[in-house]
Amino acid sequence: MAVDGFDNSMLDQQGFNLTEHLGAFKALYEQATEPILILSGTVFIECNPSAEEMLGMLRRDIVGCTPFEISPEYQPDGVLSSEKAEALIKEAYRGIPQTFEWVHLNSHGEEFIVEVNLNLFRVGTHSLISVFWRNITLQKYLNAELTKYRKRLEDLVAEKTQSLELLNNEYIRMNKELAAANADLAAANEQLTEEISRGASLKEKLIASEEKFRSFISQAVEGICITNEDWVVVEWNAQMEQLLGVAKSQAVGFRVYDIDSECIYSGTDNRQHILEQHKNIYLSYSAHSVNAGVLSFEMTCGGSGIPHKTLHSYVFPIETSQGRFMGRITRDISIARANELELEGYRIRLEELLNAKTKEANELSLKFKEILRSSPDNVFFFQRNSAGDILYTYFNPMQLRFLGLDPDSVSYPVALSGLVDKEAAEYFKRQYEQCFQSQKAINYIDSTQLNGVDVVYNTSLIPLFNSDGKIVEVAGFSRNISYDTKVRDEQTFTAALFDMLQTLVVVTDSQGRIVRFNGECERLSGYASKEVEGMEFWNLAVTPPNQRERLIARFSTLISGELDSTDIESHWFTKSGELRWIYWKNRALFDDYGEFKFLIATGVDVTNSKRIELKLSESEQQYRTLFESMHSSLAVFKPVENTLGAPPNFEFVEVNPSLLLKLELEYDAIVGHLLSEVVPSLNRGIATDLRLVLQSGEMVTKEVYLPELQLHITYSVFRPREQTVAVMFDDVTAHRALEHEMADREHKFRSIFDGSKDGIAVLNPDLSVYDVNPSVQSIFGVDAGQMMGQSILKFIPEGERDKVSTLMNKMLNGLAIQNFEVELTKAQNESIPIEISPRVIEIANRVAILCVVRDISERKSIENRIIQATIETEERERRLLAADLHDEIGPQLSSLKMYASSLMRKYPDSETGEILTVMYNLIRNSIDNVRVISNNLSPLMLERYGLVAALMAEIEHVKRLLPVKFSTNIESPRFDSKIEIVCYRVAKELLNNTVKYAKAKSADLQLSY
Repeated sequence: MAVDGFDNSMLDQQGFNLTEHLGAFKALYEQATEPILILSGTVFIECNPSAEEMLGMLRRDIVGCTPFEISPEYQPDGVLSSEKAEALIKEAYRGIPQTFEWVHLNSHGEEFIVEVNLNLFRVGTHSLISVFWRNITLQKYLNAELTKYRKRLEDLVAEKTQSLELLNNEYIRMNKELAAANADLAAANEQLTEEISRGASLKEKLIASEEKFRSFISQAVEGICITNEDWVVVEWNAQMEQLLGVAKSQAVGFRVYDIDSECIYSGTDNRQHILEQHKNIYLSYSAHSVNAGVLSFEMTCGGSGIPHKTLHSYVFPIETSQGRFMGRITRDISIARANELELEGYRIRLEELLNAKTKEANELSLKFKEILRSSPDNVFFFQRNSAGDILYTYFNPMQLRFLGLDPDSVSYPVALSGLVDKEAAEYFKRQYEQCFQSQKAINYIDSTQLNGVDVVYNTSLIPLFNSDGKIVEVAGFSRNISYDTKVRDEQTFTAALFDMLQTLVVVTDSQGRIVRFNGECERLSGYASKEVEGMEFWNLAVTPPNQRERLIARFSTLISGELDSTDIESHWFTKSGELRWIYWKNRALFDDYGEFKFLIATGVDVTNSKRIELKLSESEQQYRTLFESMHSSLAVFKPVENTLGAPPNFEFVEVNPSLLLKLELEYDAIVGHLLSEVVPSLNRGIATDLRLVLQSGEMVTKEVYLPELQLHITYSVFRPREQTVAVMFDDVTAHRALEHEMADREHKFRSIFDGSKDGIAVLNPDLSVYDVNPSVQSIFGVDAGQMMGQSILKFIPEGERDKVSTLMNKMLNGLAIQNFEVELTKAQNESIPIEISPRVIEIANRVAILCVVRDISERKSIENRIIQATIETEERERRLLAADLHDEIGPQLSSLKMYASSLMRKYPDSETGEILTVMYNLIRNSIDNVRVISNNLSPLMLERYGLVAALMAEIEHVKRLLPVKFSTNIESPRFDSKIEIVCYRVAKELLNNTVKYAKAKSADLQLSY
């Protein structure tokens, strides 16, 4: 095949010898990591090893091929590989570098993709093409995968964008519906405002009241929840999440009363009843929600991860185009409840919260006014006008009575100066001015006379701010603390007496919370009163958990009034962990109305007496348990005197279950009966010993055989107390039989152990010899007496000891090890190989090592002979093959070379001459290869001059590719031929592997003898 611009015949016309010039390029491309090939025309005439590796073909198979012969018929673009390759090569010969992607086939027919670079270069007057390949198969695969991933990602983004748009549209629709609902609610609010309006003056007061508390209302926390008619949650705001501790994702799709049930706190046993009542609030409202107005309820929440709080909610229907929904607004009113408790228990529940802010303010104002009117404290409000005068805007009934004013005759505002004398007015004005200037709440105590009696008042002034942060009014609270002072003195006396008592005293309120914990309780428990006050007494750390239910039940009984006092014994764990027994007397105190007020519990520490009782009980129980569960049979007898003067007989007083089992008799058939009647054979064996021990008190222990029962028994006779004798029996029949069996087994084992041809040694974990058989003595050439108790390492050559010790320790640590060989030196310096097979065993419940030792001298000898025969056979075959190559193939190739040379001279300028030139070069290369193969099979240098000379010749050949430093201490020129050939082939393989795979810059070869 000819290509425009290139004529293959030019090679011969210029006398171009490609083989001679290739040496100049080998140093460049043979070590290249990327394939490099050379094209002459469209035929590959050279390639480097990387091309061979990529194609999985040898150089001889690649040279002479065209690019499209090692390519699929068509390229990915559908063009024939042959047409496309010729076109690209043609452009390269025109001097235009070509870079393109191409699909090739390796020797297994597998496709791979390369990036090809074609560049024109000249050698003399001849034009050649250099071909560089870069494998981009993995890159193309990754790019394809990346494209797929990008496409999937784009589709996913488009899908998510569409979903978000739909969701956004849905939210817009719902917002419109909510706006319509809010408009309806605003209209309802306006209507309610008109209905409750009672004149312009009242409205102004309500607005003023709203301003007073606007700062409080603006801080109110509201949770909003929207459900469908079945109470399934469809919206749940962030504040609801905070109030109930339930995330939106956990609420939406669930019924709202089920969510409340998880959060409602109940410290009583009727929790299920409370939850059902709460559920019925929703269900009954749902049934009447058309005309039911607004539903209002409260709930107490608490539990794992949620602090206790009181929530107030109101529920109302919402009509939308999508149907009816239910709205719920929830607030945390825990602070309001706490404030009511601080006002000495006067708390008024907010009955209903409307969704409109105006009505909420009105209701809060009315309820607050009610609190002020019913408060036992003096409550008043005042302002300061532009002239600095103090004007009262409100007095509650208590303050009016204190001032002696008629409620119907008071017209607000009232000037301070018109109520008290000038001195008192100046005093109060100074206090009020201090509140205005500091803008903080202040507190002061003053006294006055009321009906001739000195009265002490504690007054608090609290500034009220508007939305701009300015004080618009001040609230004053004044309390008569004269009685409190007296009560406090009485309480101080009572507390001192309470803490001096050496009896435990605990006082709880109606909820079981501790209000007093006296000094004796602190001393005994180790807990200070501050640590336990306010806690339910059954939840104290001192109370064992298993007693808490009983304490709660007892407390409930006292609260109900069924009993006014109870006694109970319980445990206490002190702070140091000590267990104490306490005997309690509990008494309930009720007020004049029969309401439970306090529980007073007085206790006495009875730990010492209780411990004595327990020790006695435990001791008795231990002896009884031992008596009934012991394996030995035990019988207790009392002597029975014989009226005829004969030796006394013995009557069974007590027997344990083991004896009943042995005799196979019932309890009543033994106890109360004579020994001679129940077990005559036993009576004959031990009656004498019973009488002897009864007289002397000395224990007697014996073993006897009872032929009638075919039993070996051991018995001990002792006297537990006067006129009582006891016998403890043990059946040792099986034990004696086992001893005989063990003796037989020991004899059999010893016979096998001593008669084994393999050496058997038993070692302790420290590798000292526990036992050896005669075969071990024979292998080691040492007597058993010299080995017993000595470390086995002592009898192993020093060079092998670390190996043996390491392997044994690994095995003791649980690792599996194989049999291993050791070279053993006997007493006569005779070296023999032995094989040791160790494993871990147990002897008398302790770990030992069993080693089987075998003399493997004969096996090693056979293995060596087999190896030598294998090497000799292999080398003989190698020599024969080398001779055949040298004597048969070599001459034939030489003849072909001469014929090819003659033909080349005959046809120097024709196309046939060009083919003959290629043929000539191939034949010459084949001759060189045959020479190399023949030398590798049977190295002539090794046969003629020995190992050192052969290695030096090989190193000279390798030095062209890798610098090698060679050193040896061998002086004798020759060794045994088998040794020389093995050493030569090992060294040659090492050098070849270093050149091919190690990527080394130099090598060092040492040969020592």
